[in-house]
Amino acid sequence: MSRSMPRHKNDALMVAAPRASMAEVERAGPAQLADSKRFWKIEKQEGDLTGQLGDLEQGTRQRNREFEAKLRAIAERIRGLEVGIEREVQEREETHAVMFTGLQEKLKAAAAAVEADAETSITDRFEPGLSENMERIEADDARVEEFVHVTVPRIVDEQSGAVTRKLQKARETFDIENAKIAKRERKLVSRFETHVKGTAQSFEDEEATRVGKLWLLGEDLQAVEHMDDRGDESLQLSIVKTIKATRGDVATLSKERGYHDGLLLDSLAHAQQKLQRCILETFGTKEEDDDCGDSRPGGHVE
Repeated sequence: MSRSMPRHKNDALMVAAPRASMAEVERAGPAQLADSKRFWKIEKQEGDLTGQLGDLEQGTRQRNREFEAKLRAIAERIRGLEVGIEREVQEREETHAVMFTGLQEKLKAAAAAVEADAETSITDRFEPGLSENMERIEADDARVEEFVHVTVPRIVDEQSGAVTRKLQKARETFDIENAKIAKRERKLVSRFETHVKGTAQSFEDEEATRVGKLWLLGEDLQAVEHMDDRGDESLQLSIVKTIKATRGDVATLSKERGYHDGLLLDSLAHAQQKLQRCILETFGTKEEDDDCGDSRPGGHVE
């Protein structure tokens, strides 16, 4: 499907063949067409895009260098944190050893103080009547000697049952007292072990908290890096879309220029054919001259 080009007054030329009337023909166009008015715009746009690609490449390399510097700084910071944690763990172990040693010394001192207080209390309580008690003890010893060597052999058979019950009761009383003392000792040991476990658990909780904080710090850094990467991808995607759209515009303009050039060539070929046919037909009869006149550009040929 072709479209006729607009004609100007300077494009028409009057030609007269031998024995023929004047005929108006279109003048052929120049052998070399002038550049399109949009040619310099396309060239400028292409140069701008080339410069933008260079700037984009330089900016990407600069951001990559900055990103690597950030990664190195983060690695240095992590190494510093690891060294600090190791130092704190060592200090914690040393502190725990010192506290454990101090607690043992305090426990021994407390036991010695309790024993000394018990001896002092017993001495203070029984010292005022000690002489009377000594006399009573001597008298009791004498009675015991008499009882052991005289009375017991005599009444052992009579009182065997009563003595057995008394001994059993004394043994039970002794066992009860020993059980109470053992219970108090177990309480003291249990309190000490509970304190040791609580101290160890506190150190473990503190270590777990520090490790968790380090993990959270790493996740925050990864989130920021991910946002930066997404921003760079969005910027690069918009630039690539702009380049693609510009290339599409260039292709469209090239296609339109080719289409107009084809129309111009078709018009030139059509004018040459009409000129040749008119020249050939001018050597014929008058009727042929009339037909030639009717075949001028702008006329209608049946």
